Amino acid sequence: MFHLFNRVYVVPEQFDTANWRVGVISQAPIDCLSKKFQQKQVLFYSTNWNSLFNSGSGFNSLDDVFRLLAKEKNEKIFLVCDSQALKEVVSAWLQILLKKPNRETVLAIWRSYIFRYEMFYRNFSERKESSQSYFSLDTEFKNTPILESSVQFKSSSWQEFCAPEEISVEFLLADYLYAKNNVQALKESVYRLLKKDLEKYLYELKEIMLVHLLQKRFISQFHLKHDHSLFDFQNIIQEAHPSIQVFFEPKIWNTPGMARHTSGKNINFEAIEPRHTEAMRQFNEFAAGEWGEEGIYRYVKSDVSKLDFIPFLQNKDDIGLHKLIEVESHFTNAAGSFFSIDLTSVNHYLINHIFNLANQNKKDQLAQFVLK
Repeated sequence: MFHLFNRVYVVPEQFDTANWRVGVISQAPIDCLSKKFQQKQVLFYSTNWNSLFNSGSGFNSLDDVFRLLAKEKNEKIFLVCDSQALKEVVSAWLQILLKKPNRETVLAIWRSYIFRYEMFYRNFSERKESSQSYFSLDTEFKNTPILESSVQFKSSSWQEFCAPEEISVEFLLADYLYAKNNVQALKESVYRLLKKDLEKYLYELKEIMLVHLLQKRFISQFHLKHDHSLFDFQNIIQEAHPSIQVFFEPKIWNTPGMARHTSGKNINFEAIEPRHTEAMRQFNEFAAGEWGEEGIYRYVKSDVSKLDFIPFLQNKDDIGLHKLIEVESHFTNAAGSFFSIDLTSVNHYLINHIFNLANQNKKDQLAQFVLK
């Protein structure tokens, strides 16, 4: 629910962690040997901070917990907390992360994450469906003194736990828009997100192509030599227009058919050449011309297509980053946001707020979200 750094999350105790590794801080009577948690999954377990820091576990403060999670992050890890511990971890982390945290900023960030969790994830990430209203995780921080948390932490710098490119992209974006800091780290984060976005987009084009191979009116645009039917339609692939053949190019696709979207392992973006991009662009034009609803994928702006950002995935250049952020900051097209692709680790509400502040030149408010 709340992304700390690469592959490390803080979640409420109701969250279904499946077979992922966990640390648990909860007053709920959770049996670590039950079906919910297998013993090998559990890095540590405590009912409260005092017992955790005095149990001989090697933890003297929350800083030590973050250090352990950072060392283990080769796989996804969840810090499972009851509502009180959850708020305290988030409050402490934001103080470690941000240069000028204040109560209002911390509370606003917390509320946006809670709303996002309640609206997008609550019913399929917990063990049973919930009919409770949103904000049920107590967004007011009742009985929790913000910035004066009872949990022990040393206000360390986040650099002690992770590299800049592992930090949530929201704060890297704020750093970039505020003072062009951590540019390379932002490029790495954007690279991962854009890869997911473009893979999803290209597979949607591929699906349109595969579904409509026998749709006469559509296929006629490709000027094939034969009028194919159910009896020989497979031959379309052999004699096809480049805008069809590109979806069967083995150098690009790691599977000849459809595949579940991943973070880029299904598509070799480095193998995509300008001729491939042009073929995909033309197919997109054909599809959008045939069916108006496909036009949503046509352009991000009148002069910018999603396909224009493939070169960024190949060389991570500054020009591509600037162009992409310029497009994203105004959200010109609903299909254009790479920040909305990974809702697991990216808070798109926070992203939109940061862009709004930058567009309105409110640098003093933008400064509240920059890294320490």
